Amino acid sequence: MSNMFFSDGRRGNFKITSGNRSNWNNDRCKADRKLGDTTERYFLPILNSWFNTKFDIDKSGWRVFDLIDSRNKIAVEIKTRRCKSDKFHHTMIGESKWKESRKLGLKGYKTYLFIKFTDCIKFMQFPVMLGDGMFIKEGGCYHRGKPELKNHLYIPMEYFEDFRDYPNIIDFL
Repeated sequence: MSNMFFSDGRRGNFKITSGNRSNWNNDRCKADRKLGDTTERYFLPILNSWFNTKFDIDKSGWRVFDLIDSRNKIAVEIKTRRCKSDKFHHTMIGESKWKESRKLGLKGYKTYLFIKFTDCIKFMQFPVMLGDGMFIKEGGCYHRGKPELKNHLYIPMEYFEDFRDYPNIIDFL
């Protein structure tokens, strides 16, 4: 396992694995992690203002949700995509994120998913139950050297809102 430190002090542990997982030290993996880290740092002050709160950012690199406010019970997962929002009918997120959102919901948390596409930012509140057109299926990506396959929640794009349409969380609710 190798250690990597990001500009905000967050540590990422990257396992060198074989079989169904990619080599977490290849250039594409590092670029993807850097892109995600940059997006999270970009979003932090914006979402602090939007939710009128102060999120704790994950410094371990292993927490399921990127931003958590335990005082106001809000959790946010941020994803970055290298495509336009209309390229696919569905977007996918690891099933573990959805399961964790349900667990947090039982503790009174509101959980949100924000995705930065190349053309816009979309968001939704995580569903408690799967809505029409949502399904769980094995899937993943193939661009990091070896297939990375696991169960994902596939979410139709019509469930997402355009972030520009809501100046703050009150306008969304």
